[in-house]
Amino acid sequence: MEVTVYECEDRTDCPYKEKCTKAKENKRLYIPKSFLEKCQESYENILSEKGIQYRMNRSIQLEGDFRVLKNDLKKVLDNRENIVYIKYRTFWRSTQAGRRGSPGKGVGR
Repeated sequence: MEVTVYECEDRTDCPYKEKCTKAKENKRLYIPKSFLEKCQESYENILSEKGIQYRMNRSIQLEGDFRVLKNDLKKVLDNRENIVYIKYRTFWRSTQAGRRGSPGKGVGR
């Protein structure tokens, strides 16, 4: 496998080297050629007609999914079993706003 190696410039004389790195040698980054090729291929796919169509459809699909999740959440909160949760949430928000004491002291019950 062919690999491209990137290495930063020699910073042995830099007065800030001790503060920004603990490495004794220069930093090296190893990137396989296949990775660079896949990145280029991916970029070309995104900009193609088919890629644009996929991205547009994906955003429309996600909108619908979020709408379904939001409606499900509303149904759950409308459920009578969750009134206790709503009351607790209201109490917690009022304590955060400083309108009531902490729940452990019996204030606001």
